[in-house]
Amino acid sequence: ADSKNFSQKLKFIHQIDPTTKNYYPNIEWESMFGMNAELSFKKFQAFAFDIEDPIAFAHDVVFKGPTIIAEPRQKDFADMHFTLDGENFTSTKNPIKLRLYSDMKISATDFQYHYGDSLMPVFQELSICIHSLVPNGIDPSARLVWWDGCRAFMRGQFLFKAQCFDARFLGTFNYRNLRDYMPFRFYNWQMFWREGDAVMKADRWFSPRVYKGVEGPISLDMTKLNWT
Repeated sequence: ADSKNFSQKLKFIHQIDPTTKNYYPNIEWESMFGMNAELSFKKFQAFAFDIEDPIAFAHDVVFKGPTIIAEPRQKDFADMHFTLDGENFTSTKNPIKLRLYSDMKISATDFQYHYGDSLMPVFQELSICIHSLVPNGIDPSARLVWWDGCRAFMRGQFLFKAQCFDARFLGTFNYRNLRDYMPFRFYNWQMFWREGDAVMKADRWFSPRVYKGVEGPISLDMTKLNWT
């Protein structure tokens, strides 16, 4: 990450997140930290239970874009109680959680994942694991599920790109069999998203029936997709 020459942070937030600009124009900030962030890895795979194949995988993944970590200011701080070496302590803390504002580009050469009714227990277990990684904090409000928590924490606009994006919908009730599916396969796929605005484009949408990993009859073949 590079924080040099990162200025006009509030203007940047209002440009990429209309909700903050329109509904919280007078919000005060405790702190802001801006950076030009970049994170990359060659290969990503997600496995579950005793399923031999990954339920999701990607190659040459890159997260890149200007990012601000901001802490909204709260009028009254809240008490935070904790125990250290058997002794009780009380401190004060801002009860409002941090916010991440970003104009982020997320790209990969290929991204593929599997979805289906038989995989619902797998996704439920994954949700519990992700939820357990998020600190409780001191806000007494009911906790959001992890995807709503991410939506509240990560604000801004995001551009997703992949040379091949493959959403594979299982054609079997056997969750261990990830080689029987119907893919929604998009070539040169990109999707721009921010709250209230989404645009998806692709050069081609191709959906063959796949059985035992072998492609069969083509169900759909469409070019120059543009969805808003």
